[in-house]
Amino acid sequence: LLNSEACRILESSSEGASGAPLEKLLGPGHAISMVAQSVLLDGRSAIAAEVTIERRFSTDVIADAAVAPLSEADGEAGGVVIVLRDCTIQNSLRDAADEQEKLASYGHIAAGIAHEVKNPLSGIRGAAELLEARTADERAQKTARLIVREVDRISSLVDELMVFAKGEELDH
Repeated sequence: LLNSEACRILESSSEGASGAPLEKLLGPGHAISMVAQSVLLDGRSAIAAEVTIERRFSTDVIADAAVAPLSEADGEAGGVVIVLRDCTIQNSLRDAADEQEKLASYGHIAAGIAHEVKNPLSGIRGAAELLEARTADERAQKTARLIVREVDRISSLVDELMVFAKGEELDH
C-alpha cells in the first residue's frame, strides 16, 4: 500500500502498486529492496540513507528509507513498513550553500591578490609620475605617461577582480 507521497516519489498509484513486489516499483537489486529483504529475514529495523530512486517522468529523487518489520497476529514477520523521506530539496539547498561558500572563498582569494598587486602598482605609478615631472626628455616623458596609463589599466582590471570579493555584477 502506498500513501500519496510515496505515490509521488515512486511515480505510481496506490491501485497500481497494490500487491506488487517492491522490485517492480524500484527495480531489481535496488538498495531499498535489499534492506527490506534484510529486515524480513532478521526482523530488525534498518535504514537506507540517501538512496537514489530513478523515475521515468521527472528527475530522480534522493530519499532516506526507514524499514521496519510488520508483524502478523502470531508474531511472524508478514511484511515491512517503509517510510520514505525525500531529501532532494535538502540536498539541493546544501549544494547551493556549498557553492556559495566556494564563491566566498574565491572572493577572499581575489581580495588578497588584488591587495598584493595594487600596492606595487601604486609605487610604479608614483615613480613614473616623478620621472615624467623631473625629465625634460620628451621620449622619457612619453614613456612615463605610457607606464601610468598601463598601471591604471591594470589597476582597473584588479578592481574588476574585486567583484568576486564584493559579490557585485561585472562591468563589461
